[in-house]
Amino acid sequence: MVRRFSKFPKKPADWVPPSAPLSMRKQVFLPDFTIALIRTPFLPPRYASFYVPLNFNKLDMRDYLKHLYGVDVLSVRSYVEQQKVTRLRPLGKFGYGKLRRPMSKKKMTVEMKTPFVWPEAPADMTPYVFFFVPPFSSFGFWLGFVYLLEWVMWANEGVCVNYRWEYEQFHKAAKYQNDIQDKQRPDAGMKTNTDEHDAYAEEAKKLLDGSKPWRPTWQALGLSYDRTGLGKSSTSS
Repeated sequence: MVRRFSKFPKKPADWVPPSAPLSMRKQVFLPDFTIALIRTPFLPPRYASFYVPLNFNKLDMRDYLKHLYGVDVLSVRSYVEQQKVTRLRPLGKFGYGKLRRPMSKKKMTVEMKTPFVWPEAPADMTPYVFFFVPPFSSFGFWLGFVYLLEWVMWANEGVCVNYRWEYEQFHKAAKYQNDIQDKQRPDAGMKTNTDEHDAYAEEAKKLLDGSKPWRPTWQALGLSYDRTGLGKSSTSS
């Protein structure tokens, strides 16, 4: 037995076919790009810099700031930053792999009608990281390990845990990576190693002012070259 439909669904009153012109259809535009505001305290108050997609033009930048933030733009300057040549390391070794240049970045500097001043940088450069743990009871429940835990605040709706981010360790690692890259450059052998130069100068200064006594290398290394037996036999004979 075949069931037949007595009523077919009706189309809504404002329905238009897909072949209708754009003026009759409702256009929905979803952004699929990322614009990053760059912290530039050295620029005047009426200037701001952004990292934008490569296909972004000046008219798009004006429209973006005007309709989204209500910022009037007087002028826009744009240029493309070419990235450094890097090497793909499939084996995880230095000096192996193909050379390649990462995708360039596009930067735009806009001149705004109203000035904008960046807030002052915080004096304490150890920012906090918050995360939320949902409770399993009315008193809350927290389970886990938190690195450098400072305080835990219990609440009926959950637990808020706060711990410090290793700011100094992060920048030390970044500086170490930059130093490694500089040492692998073709002209690295023509440059002076400033770290070793400063270390030798500091050691020489300590030896000259007498704060550190001078010792031969074999004594500093803990070696024993004092052969008294051989010396006595040679002098006696």
